[in-house]
Amino acid sequence: MRAAFPSLYHTEPGFYFECGDGWFTLLWRLSEQLQDMIVHVPPPEQAEYYACQVKQKCGELRFYLSNSTDEMFQATEAALEESKQICEVCGASGHLLLDLGYLMTRCPTHTPPAH
Repeated sequence: MRAAFPSLYHTEPGFYFECGDGWFTLLWRLSEQLQDMIVHVPPPEQAEYYACQVKQKCGELRFYLSNSTDEMFQATEAALEESKQICEVCGASGHLLLDLGYLMTRCPTHTPPAH
């Protein structure tokens, strides 16, 4: 993803995605949107806008930017909402659930067995 969206992912070498592959398509779409927004920021300011952290938290996609316009914030919030309906494991339709105290978004196939 870094090669496809260099304006967005020019972060520290230790940066990595802390979420499952099921959200890849969602992240790709969000990255396209954000990259397009970054190139419309005045050139001297573009380097101030990049991904700091991408992770799953409480069963939702969390995408943190170093700096954000209102439009960028709205895009990341929309992706967070959408992630609640996409299995983080495989990308199929899913739902937010609680298992052993952990929130996760899973499809029926990847829902842990009842305890």
